[in-house]
Parts: sequence; C-alpha cells; structure tokens
Amino acid sequence: MYVLMMLVLLFLISCRYTGNDKNTYHTLLYHSETNVLKFIMTIGVLLHHISLQIWDYSHYELVLLGGICVGVFFMLSAYGITKQYIYFFKTKNEMVYCKKIFYNKIPKLYCFSVFMNSIYILYEMIILKYPFKSRYILQLFHLDFFISLDSINPYSWFIIVIIIMYSIFALSIFIVSFLQKEQHTKLLVICISIFFIIMYIVLLSVHNMNQLYMRGIIGFIIGLVLAFFEEKILNFIFYTSWLPISLITIFITLFGFSYYYLPTIFNNSWVLSENLLVCLFCLILIAFISVFKLQNNFFSKCSKFNLDIYFWQGLILIILPYDQFIQNSAIYFITIVIITCLVSIISYYIRKIIMYYIKDLKTKRKGKCL
Repeated sequence: MYVLMMLVLLFLISCRYTGNDKNTYHTLLYHSETNVLKFIMTIGVLLHHISLQIWDYSHYELVLLGGICVGVFFMLSAYGITKQYIYFFKTKNEMVYCKKIFYNKIPKLYCFSVFMNSIYILYEMIILKYPFKSRYILQLFHLDFFISLDSINPYSWFIIVIIIMYSIFALSIFIVSFLQKEQHTKLLVICISIFFIIMYIVLLSVHNMNQLYMRGIIGFIIGLVLAFFEEKILNFIFYTSWLPISLITIFITLFGFSYYYLPTIFNNSWVLSENLLVCLFCLILIAFISVFKLQNNFFSKCSKFNLDIYFWQGLILIILPYDQFIQNSAIYFITIVIITCLVSIISYYIRKIIMYYIKDLKTKRKGKCL
C-alpha cells in the first residue's frame, strides 16, 4: 500500500489544471507529459521488483502493481508510435516510418537487450563461477522465448513483447501499403494491428507459454485506439464538461474495488484480472489527463534513463538480495533505488558516448567514399 501511495504522490505533484487547452490543440498527451508518465511508471516497476524481494509474492497487490505500470507503458508506447504514424501518413511517407521502426527502433532495443544479457551471463560465469552452458547462446539472443526457456534476465520479457508489438505495427503498415488501400488506411492499420495482437495472445495461450508475455498487453490496444480516435474523445469530453470528473470518480471507485477483489474472482487466471485492471487504470488516466496537464521538468528529463533503469534493476537485485544485504525494508528500498539510478545514469552516458563515436565513424567513412 505504501508503494502505491508513493506512486500516487509522484503523479499528483506533477498535475496542473489546463481547462480546455488540450482540446484547443487536439491532443490528450503532450510529449513532455508522456515522459513524466513513463518515468513514474518506471519507478513503479522498480518499487514493484524491490517489494517482491522483501515480501515475495505474499502481497498480491504488489504483483498486480507491476503489471499495471507495464500496461500503462504499453499504452504510451502505442499512443506514441500511432501519433508518429499519423504524422508520416499525412505527408504520404508512412513507409519511411515503417522502415524507421524496423531499422532504427527495434535494432536499438534488441542490441541493448543482448548487451545486458551478456552482462548477466558474464556475472554468472565470472562471479558465481558457473560453467558455460549451451542455453547461454539461446538466452543471449532471446531465442529462449521460442522454446519456453527461462530468460537469463528475469525482467527482459517486457523488451521482447515491445519489440513484437512494434513489429506487428510496422507489419500492419506494410500490409496496408502493399494492398494500396487509399480509403480508411489508418483505420485498417489499427484493425490489422489489433488482429495480430489477439492472434499473438491466442498462440501464447495455445502453446502454454510463459504468461509474463501477456502482462498488461491490453494497454497497447488502448494506446492504438486512443491515438486514432483522440480528437473525437477530446470533443466528447469537452462538450460534456461534467463527464471527466464523473468518469474519474466512477473509475477510481471501480479500480479500488477490483484491485482487491479481481484476483480472488479470477484466481486461476491472474493475467486476465491484471489486464482488466490495466484497462480500468488506463481509463482513469485518459479521463484525468483530458483536464489536467502533467508538468514536471525534473521527471521529464529523468525519463531518458528509463531503459537503463529497467535493465539494470534486475542485476542489482540479484547481486544485492534483501535477505543477504540490508534486512530493513525502508533502508533497503532507498539504497536499491539510489544504486539503480546512479548505475543507470552512468550507463546512459556511456551509451551516448559510444553512439556518438559510432556515428562519427560512419560520417567519416561516408566522407571518404565521396
């Protein structure tokens, strides 16, 4: 409960009332607001994982909290890529964006994830002195996903799923462009994407694969729909000015009730109950952000460390387990958060320096060729 209250506090201190400002600009989420939300959700996932170290799975609400944060991440990611697609579509360059996803977004995520997997493998072999195992090759390149083998990085499942979601979206753009459908093109892309996501869920269920790969996945579908129907949603909300507050009140009541009772009702399928909670939580956010602006420059700037925080927290928690490190929950929380943030900041700037030199090298090579 304290973890949830901390997240709510972070959210509330970032809120500013906007009136009908968002309706004027026909947008629900500004880029800076997306950054603020992503950073808060990143901290939520970190606190969730620290909580599991202390209390294990005895606090079911903490398990669900992680799924909800991930679900919001999915929603924001889908909202962002759909908005970018709509922009490229207006300039008739949607295939350029399709290539950007395949050649830029996905490789960057995948390469960094492979690098982190190699760190985990080296830790096991050098520090823990494990002998080399053939499964390391599969785990290094995330091939473990296809044979239901446990990942070397227990928290890398999110990256696998987001890569799959990006691939589905880019593939949908390619299919619609190939069919050369000029009418309702954007709607077709969204519908095909949703169809493929449903097929992905069905395939995972049929083959009894790890349910982690379905956590919060409903958030991605909500993000797609939200970006596509954004203007209509905003107009509806602002022409019925009583609606946002009423929706927030109703949804928060439903969320509070379901947060404790859904796990019991859907006792055999925690993924289903979690996705329903993600759906409710996303609806609360949509109602809330339609009339409030999330403005926090510090959080917005810190969001650039999100990926590093997500990747490093697992290794830090493995190296510094609660029962062998500091057996005081408050001190352990603070210590792990500080260590994770410091390591992530250093990691981010090292990545930036490496990327700068790679880019500089490519520029010099191009210059020589000319």
